[in-house]
Amino acid sequence: MKRKLSKWGGRAVVMALAISFILTVASVAFAKFPKPADFIDAKYIKEYAIPEYFVPDDKDWVRQQDWPAIKAKFAGTVIRHASEGVDIAAPLMFKDMFEELSGIKVEITGIPADVFFEKLMMEFLSGTRRYDAVEFYAEWLGCYAEPGFLYELSDFLKKWKVDIADFHPVYWKSYSLWDGKPYAFAYDADCHLLHWRKTLYDKAGLAGPPKTYDEVLANAKKLTMDTDGDGKIDIYGFGMPAGRGMWSFYYGQDILGAYGATLFTSDWRPGFNNPEGKAALKMFKELTEYSPPGVTGWNYAMCREAWLAGKMAQVMQWQCVGKQAHLAEMSRIWAEDVRHDVLPKGSGPKAKVAPALAAGSALGVTADAKNPEAAFLWLSFLNSAETQCIYSAAGTGVEPSHISSLTSPAFQRANPTVKAWLASLPVATAIPRIPEVNDLQISLGIAINEYLTGAMSLDNALVGAEKYWDRLMKKAGYYKPGVKPAPPFVVADW
Repeated sequence: MKRKLSKWGGRAVVMALAISFILTVASVAFAKFPKPADFIDAKYIKEYAIPEYFVPDDKDWVRQQDWPAIKAKFAGTVIRHASEGVDIAAPLMFKDMFEELSGIKVEITGIPADVFFEKLMMEFLSGTRRYDAVEFYAEWLGCYAEPGFLYELSDFLKKWKVDIADFHPVYWKSYSLWDGKPYAFAYDADCHLLHWRKTLYDKAGLAGPPKTYDEVLANAKKLTMDTDGDGKIDIYGFGMPAGRGMWSFYYGQDILGAYGATLFTSDWRPGFNNPEGKAALKMFKELTEYSPPGVTGWNYAMCREAWLAGKMAQVMQWQCVGKQAHLAEMSRIWAEDVRHDVLPKGSGPKAKVAPALAAGSALGVTADAKNPEAAFLWLSFLNSAETQCIYSAAGTGVEPSHISSLTSPAFQRANPTVKAWLASLPVATAIPRIPEVNDLQISLGIAINEYLTGAMSLDNALVGAEKYWDRLMKKAGYYKPGVKPAPPFVVADW
């Protein structure tokens, strides 16, 4: 999700009501440990043939702990957790159960996405010690770890026998590690996919899935339709969040990589103002022409709502949007044949498949936490393999990072995006987790959006962003002798 209260677009109440139809939360008593049947509606338990647990006992951290001993030690401890927007739905699902098992009281505060970065940074800089545990977008890891705002987790991971080998290595590298040391859990493990309505493809005589952006564009032209003959377009062939700033950056990253451009060269120079980058952004702009009006102002929520309302035949979005298309409580296209695939490649000699690990979120213990070990136990509970499966299958939009979760047959039945998602990870790209990342993303996203809206020529947009990035990186010292090379664009190569 995506920068995610913007992901939910301020529609927390609507989303909470939708989730309430899916979740069956026991208000009087819980099972001892998290079980799917306690949180997922019985009709979905039956439809997806979900067993007692998604993952075996030896893969679930929660079921391996001595909770009476934990409760004896930590009872009465209070921890405070900062959560992003409607991502708050996931921790709220398990708060009561964790408090009962551990004796630790958890206070959760939601922070809107549009002030999320600044609000957390303000808390860190002011030294208020307001929060013991924080959620943050994974790409901000360096922003918070490098100045010493996060607690280094190695000792706790060892003491509490967290199986770090069960975290998918792509997420472990890009969400958890800073300078080779673990500072966070991969909480909402994101990846962009192509979701497409096979029902509409079949009616139009199209074969799918499209393997290149040229095919996506050609199909979008045919799938942009006036279905009722009133002279107005009812279904658009394509869609994606293409709003100003981070949204244009995230989806620009997908297409830049697919055409063979990159964000950085190995010596930290901008890598997008080249023939590949220009070809990619020209395709991006063409795709917006077959997307609903206003798409260049869309955030996650606007795109999600249009997709679930049946306004688009194809959409580039996070996994959860594909999953939610199958839920009758959320989607008008739930009865259709909706498919999910790896993003296509571009064209030209450097074309490749290169989906972005855009946004996503991590969970960390603050360096000055009043109760760091209790906070660590809470985050370990939230990041347990079983817990992650449950909140994903329930449609919260928060996705698992555990290998045992992603390879669980029951979870794959409950979330039909998983196979395409797993196939994407070996080639997925990410911006380096450096302290300057927020400025880099926003500046390039603004430049891309200026081109998409026609406010700026392609050459001027790319030159302007390139100059800004170059000045920023020079000022930060990345061009000095002895600086480590930039990591590869593909996370698996980090």
